[in-house]
Amino acid sequence: MLVAFVLSFTANLDDITRGFAEGYNGTQNPDTGRTIHVPDADIISSELSVRLIWISLALSLSGLLMYIFSREKVEDEFIRKLRYMSLSRSLLYSWLFAAVFMVVNKKTEFGGIYILQLQLILYVVIYNYYKKWKFA
Repeated sequence: MLVAFVLSFTANLDDITRGFAEGYNGTQNPDTGRTIHVPDADIISSELSVRLIWISLALSLSGLLMYIFSREKVEDEFIRKLRYMSLSRSLLYSWLFAAVFMVVNKKTEFGGIYILQLQLILYVVIYNYYKKWKFA
């Protein structure tokens, strides 16, 4: 997951610098009075960015799936019940979030791979919440 996070951050580095530049490009520095210009050159190519995004998604999904399918030291009916509750809640919450997101942001596309990743992340969060705090 950590490698996937680093790759995703690297793939979106151009968007980060563009967002920073839009806030400061053409404005004046209050200390010196000079105009600040940030160059618009890309740090990484768009092809490499798309490739890094897909690699980071694959690594993220495989890491989450390895965590989800790992066995507990004691695998009993209680753990199975927690898994089922976590799965049902994560499916419900992720689809509710996706529906609200699509209604609010009509211009933005929300791909199925991101819904799957959201479901897996929510499953891990809900399962750990139930296991460690709710029913501990």
